[in-house]
This record gives sequence, structure tokens and C-alpha cells, in this order.
Amino acid sequence: MFCDAPSAAGIQPLRLVSFNGLDFVSLRKLRDMGCNRQPRARQFGLALHVVYTSDVNYLGQRGRYCDLMLTTLLPGTLELETVTVLDDRKYNCSPGLTVLGESLWLVHEELEHAPTAETPHPRSLGVFIGRVDFGPPPRTAPRPLRRGLAAPVASPLPSSAPPSN
Repeated sequence: MFCDAPSAAGIQPLRLVSFNGLDFVSLRKLRDMGCNRQPRARQFGLALHVVYTSDVNYLGQRGRYCDLMLTTLLPGTLELETVTVLDDRKYNCSPGLTVLGESLWLVHEELEHAPTAETPHPRSLGVFIGRVDFGPPPRTAPRPLRRGLAAPVASPLPSSAPPSN
């Protein structure tokens, strides 16, 4: 993966090239709008997943904020599926992907805004980790009742109205 040098308009496309053991082949454009940087990739199952930062949603902000994008490439197809993983109007940077057990995990740092000449060390909001889920959310069983609480018991309706005085 590589990023082209940014243009005068601040556009920095992200491209992927494959290596077959002898040559670099199959140049593919992953993202062409905005400034796209810091790509990291992991194979998970049959697919290749690429996470990177992109300022495509903030084109007028001069790179002040970056979202995290995830592009999935399936083998044997030219189709790409790209989703925005995080868009919170912060500068999300240094993404990383890892596989742990049967899950794909994403780690990144979040800064208040991009480093600039005026503020070379913006406030860090922390390092975050999250599991990347694919497909519909799993169904979960209802939560058990808390200790000491019994399930409501349906009481039979009275056979006749109570006497009135």
C-alpha cells in the first residue's frame, strides 16, 4: 500500500499493489478523494482488511480532523467495500489491525485535532481498542433476572366482582 504525494488541493489517494513473488502487479485505487494516510492491513479469513485515516468528510478543514476507514477486499474480485469505522470530528491516527482468536481488532489513538505549527502536541484523548464485527449483530438471549427478584407470576382474574359496601 502507498499514498501518492499530496496535490496542491490536498488530495492524497491511497493505492494497493499486489506482489506475486516475482513482480508487483494489480495496481488498485482504494480511495481517491481526500487525504488518505497510515494504511495498515491484515488478512482475516479469506479477505484482506485495510484500515487507514481519511479527511474526506472534512475537505475544507485542511487535515484538522481524520476519520478511520476500513476497506475490505475479497479474493478473486475487483470489488471493494469501504465503511467509515469512526467519524467523531477528532484527529484519529496511528491505526493498527490485529487478529486475536476469531476476531479482528482495531487500535488507534485519538487527538483533539491534527498537530500544527501553533500546537505541535495537541491533547491526546487516549488510545482505543475495539472489535470489528461483520454482518448483522449476533442475537443474544434475554438477560437473567437480578438476584432476589422473581419472575412475575400471572394471577387468575377473580370469577366475580368483589362485593361493594
